[in-house]
Amino acid sequence: MKKIWILAGYTSDNEIDKIPFAYVKAVENSWDVLVYIIPCVSKNIDTYIQELDGFLIPGGQSDVDPALYAQENQWSTNINTENDRILIDVIVKIVQSWKPMLWICKGMQLINVALWGLLIQDVPNTEYSFDCIHNVNITHDSKLFQIYKQQILSVNSLHHQAVKQVGKWLCVVAHNEEWIIEAIESEDWKIIWVQWHPEYIKEQNCLFKDFFGI
Repeated sequence: MKKIWILAGYTSDNEIDKIPFAYVKAVENSWDVLVYIIPCVSKNIDTYIQELDGFLIPGGQSDVDPALYAQENQWSTNINTENDRILIDVIVKIVQSWKPMLWICKGMQLINVALWGLLIQDVPNTEYSFDCIHNVNITHDSKLFQIYKQQILSVNSLHHQAVKQVGKWLCVVAHNEEWIIEAIESEDWKIIWVQWHPEYIKEQNCLFKDFFGI
């Protein structure tokens, strides 16, 4: 039975972030999987990385501090710099493990910054919805296409930031109608990042099942 770690950050009040049950349910429906919710401030991070089989970095309500990717703050809000720094340090360690990793929304933005990428601080004309409200175009030669088996996918949207310039060892595999980057993969397909929230879309839970079932 595989053991999957959902990484929890913490709030500005030094409380561990609450992980929406939708993430847990989506992962638990993926074959025989045990889910562990572990805070980024744990003293046993190295041991967890060594012993667990895969990682999920969920979205979050705060923006990534632009100072962490050498930019001035123009539109970023609700920043928790200390939390971002700790999360990025943990993310770098996770990436070095070369184990399967699924990153969602802010998780996608954080790992991009950790790998020296840049972000769009404010996506113009953003619509927010848990329901599917726009389409993304998926590249044929991608793991994401193998999972969903379709080029055009209808997705939801809860972000107001996005990836501007991808980090090292990464490939863009999906974008929306306005060419905003919506999904990225590593060349070896062990890492998938998506900008939308498939955990809230029952028909898209196959992403968790097929990815962590590998």
